[in-house]
Amino acid sequence: MNRCAHQLSRLANLVCARGEFWLPGGPRSLWSECGAPCANAAISRWTSGRSFCAAVGEGVEVDTDSEIPSETLDSMRKKEAHKARFKVLVDWGMNSHELRKVVKGTDTVYESETDNVEPKLHWLMNEYGFDKSQVLKIVQTYPPYFSRSLQDEVAPFLNVFAKEGYSTSAVKKMIKDAPWVLGLSSKFEPTVAFFDEEIGLDRKGFVRLVVKNPSLLRYSIDINLKPKIDFFKNLGLSKRDIVNMLRGSPKCLRYSLENNIKVNLEKLGGLGFTKDELALLVKRCPQCVARGFETIIKPKFDMLEEELGMGRRAAIKYMITKPADFLASIDTWKSAFKWFLNNYDAVEREQALQYLRKNPTMISYKAEGLEKKLEFARTVLRAGKSEVFGHPRYLFASFENMVMFRVAYLHSKLLDYRVPLKLLVADRKKFGESFPGVGFDLEDYGVAFKLWEPLSGEEKENAIKNGMYPWVSEM
Repeated sequence: MNRCAHQLSRLANLVCARGEFWLPGGPRSLWSECGAPCANAAISRWTSGRSFCAAVGEGVEVDTDSEIPSETLDSMRKKEAHKARFKVLVDWGMNSHELRKVVKGTDTVYESETDNVEPKLHWLMNEYGFDKSQVLKIVQTYPPYFSRSLQDEVAPFLNVFAKEGYSTSAVKKMIKDAPWVLGLSSKFEPTVAFFDEEIGLDRKGFVRLVVKNPSLLRYSIDINLKPKIDFFKNLGLSKRDIVNMLRGSPKCLRYSLENNIKVNLEKLGGLGFTKDELALLVKRCPQCVARGFETIIKPKFDMLEEELGMGRRAAIKYMITKPADFLASIDTWKSAFKWFLNNYDAVEREQALQYLRKNPTMISYKAEGLEKKLEFARTVLRAGKSEVFGHPRYLFASFENMVMFRVAYLHSKLLDYRVPLKLLVADRKKFGESFPGVGFDLEDYGVAFKLWEPLSGEEKENAIKNGMYPWVSEM
């Protein structure tokens, strides 16, 4: 008992020397070495250095002649040095809970040189413009950063992106979104070589994929990447198909091959998809074969057949043609379907269903978005329901960046923006050719769009309401 009390007392003094600190792994591991009955009582009351000292001092006799085992002293000294090493994090505002997270993140942090912490914090600030709070968040998310060599690992790896033409802000965003990218330098060259050999994706193309999805560098070549690439090839996709698929859906490789992709393809085959149709579906929208079949895909096929009266082959053709529509939730589909039936003027329900069978993508849009476009057409464009449903492309177009922008642009040019809906949502060239000799210019139109697009939804609405457009003063 006395031996344990003495060790706990010595430990308490070390703890109190810096006010508040913990031992990584908690005090339990050290106390269990002592084998003392009093340890459990102290553990239950220990929350900081001071409360720990109070717990130790409650009715415990101290034998000052006892010695702490050398291995325990070494551990205590190591942790004392460790506290000093990371004092800068506390000085920067990191609390004990956050610091614990950093320490527990990796054992290699313990081996970092004392002067290795602060320089790495300042490097992130100086090279990429992070502020202190952002730097602290980065090291909390990826503590092993402290064990990486800036000169030999981190800096050379990040310079690869600069050499390929990516700005500092682009690399900064990548680090901010995926701090663990700071430790992936060793994976880069082998993964580049793999994609070049397997699907003919060159270095520049691979870097572009990594910027979009840094997780590519976390995947094991043998366990994850090669089995999936081989599977896609056996399914009938060419190397070029796979490259295009990765460019359009760079996160598709994260899905489980055995538990998601193969299972869902088998179930889609049970619905009547041929092998060629499955290959086409994977090529166009790999997410569709990686998501939950029973909860996402099957309910929509049931709705198309039971609610809309669509045949199975027509439903399959729809999914292949517009696979992204199937990524919307079933609740979105049901809500949009209800909205349509309430707003489409039809003598009979079958007439409305016939319209939907021709334009099924209607039900993949959110009902509130459809209602907003309908109201805008009625109040601003003076278009009735018959014209809106007569040109469904209007309901499918981007409301803010096509409909609202074109109305705003025509208004700024003193042109009549109450044009037919068919023209309002036509392609850019046809839209521009409809206003010859009246101040409309496609280059001018493009400049205006670049100024419009970054505005928030509220700013865009206010611009139209007040007739104040950002490009008027710029041009």
